[in-house]
Amino acid sequence: MLIPAIPQGAPLVRPASHGGEIRQALALRRRVFVEEQGLFPATDEDAHDAAAFHLVALDHGRVVGTVRVYADDAPGVWWGGRLAVERGFRGGRTGVRLVAAAVTLAREAGAKRFCARVQAENEKFFLSLGWKRTGEDFTYQGRVHVPMEAW
Repeated sequence: MLIPAIPQGAPLVRPASHGGEIRQALALRRRVFVEEQGLFPATDEDAHDAAAFHLVALDHGRVVGTVRVYADDAPGVWWGGRLAVERGFRGGRTGVRLVAAAVTLAREAGAKRFCARVQAENEKFFLSLGWKRTGEDFTYQGRVHVPMEAW
């Protein structure tokens, strides 16, 4: 997978290379989606995790960001989701680089469509990356989300 050059001091973004990195990614998601946002009662893990590619942003070997990418049952449709970045790495380029790596992975896997369900407060971020809204707002886990697509 081709990932853009790493800016000076930026975390390395790549697919998780072993179970320890996946466990760190899942722990980060739990901190963000369960503890910080209260989106899920105990865990955000679901059936998609087993078949997903887990991308990680690493800072000195520690996972500071993650996103998962997986194929839909519909041919050519892929999904990205569960984008989570440690507080101290938000507002920089970590999220941008994770989304770019997810798009690259999906393209290289042959995706014809790459979709996500984005929390409404993050819609502008995705629009700034060239994504487009594909439908009406909906509520998931008590929070407003927006259906979006990279291409």
